[in-house]
Amino acid sequence: MKYITAVLLVIGVLLAGCTVEQTQPQTAQPTAEMVDTSVTESGQVYQVIMESGQFMPRDLEIKAGDTVEWVNVDYREEQEFDDVESYEGFGNPDKMDDQNPEQGVHHTVTFNDGLVDVTLPTGGMVSHTFTEKGVYSYYDQYDPAVQGSIIVG
Repeated sequence: MKYITAVLLVIGVLLAGCTVEQTQPQTAQPTAEMVDTSVTESGQVYQVIMESGQFMPRDLEIKAGDTVEWVNVDYREEQEFDDVESYEGFGNPDKMDDQNPEQGVHHTVTFNDGLVDVTLPTGGMVSHTFTEKGVYSYYDQYDPAVQGSIIVG
C-alpha cells in the first residue's frame, strides 16, 4: 500500500511540474473572402475590404443600425511602382505608405455627402454605424474611379 501511495505521489508531483505552453494563433490579414457578419447590440457589422485598388464588395445592402468597417489590406509589389508618375491611378506618390513603400498603398473612404472622409494606410480601419435609410455613395480620393455604395434599407 505504501508503494502505491509513493508511486501516486511521484506521478502527482510530475504532473504538477508539467506545464502546457499555450500560444496565441497568428491573426491572418483580412481579405475579401473574410467578411465579418457578427451581431452587435445595434445590429450587424459588415466589412468592406480595400484590396487590389477596389472596394470589395463594391455595393453593400444593410439595415439601419448596422455598422460597416472599411479595412485597407492593399499590398502591392515594389515593381508595380517603378514608374509611379505614368502608372494609371497611382500618379500620386502620397498614396504609397511612407513607412513601408514597397508594400503599402493608402486609400481613402470619402463619402459624397462628407459623412466620412478618412485616409487609411495599409492595415488601417474605419467604421461607421448607419442610423438612417438611404443610399450613401463613396469613393477613393486617390483614384476617384474606385467607388462604392452603402444601401441602408
